Amino acid sequence: MALQKRTIKIIVITVITLLIIGAFLGILLGLLLRSDKVVLEVWPRGADGSKEPKITYKVSDNSTFLPWVRRINDTLSEYNKIRIGSNAGKLVKCDYNSKLSKDQVCDVDINQFFPCTAANKYNYQNGKPCVFLKFNKVPNWKPNLYNTTDSLPASMPNDLKQAIKPKSGQPDMNEVWVSCEGVSEADKNNIGSMQYIPSPAHGFPSYYFPYTKQEAYLSPLVVVMFENPTLDTAINVLCKAWAKNIVEGSEQVSARFQLKVDT
Repeated sequence: MALQKRTIKIIVITVITLLIIGAFLGILLGLLLRSDKVVLEVWPRGADGSKEPKITYKVSDNSTFLPWVRRINDTLSEYNKIRIGSNAGKLVKCDYNSKLSKDQVCDVDINQFFPCTAANKYNYQNGKPCVFLKFNKVPNWKPNLYNTTDSLPASMPNDLKQAIKPKSGQPDMNEVWVSCEGVSEADKNNIGSMQYIPSPAHGFPSYYFPYTKQEAYLSPLVVVMFENPTLDTAINVLCKAWAKNIVEGSEQVSARFQLKVDT
């Protein structure tokens, strides 16, 4: 009888221990797989789906850049499909004073990105390639903005600060700012000038946030056109999103890629 009680006790302890371990592993796995991280994505992706693509091509050989064009087309297909579906009527051309109904969403009109359009092969044939930065869908996340010039962090790149200053006091200070720069000193010397599109934006307008799981919602985009990168040179690029509730330096809010435009 005593042996039986002891056996039952061991079984109970074992079951409780396994339940505790299972609960711990479940919490840990949930943290690892959580989908509410703020992420800055780069498009086009690499041929293998790499999130840090090496965008290499020859201006003189369209067979080397058309695959990159197709990958951009693939990710932008959702922005085109929604215009011919049942959700098309929910798209609204927003500004900073827009007030939407529950089912409406702010439009992301990819035709406003010229010369970074499909018809123009995203400017790859001109040696001035366009790279798309996409803000992922984070339910109910709302940015805490750097919307006054006296609150800009010291670590923010100077070219971004200079772009922000003329906007002081204007509604379009309400953005999640975006900056791109070379990783090393050599990269910074070789990256050349960049244009952020749609102009004069330098980030993701605040009216795209928060995402509340609206059916027709489209993630906002910023396009970076590299106007004169040093040719035949691999350039490592780091792009960052800037808001007060984004942790600087976190891999969640930065994106890296390599660009090499050959003659």
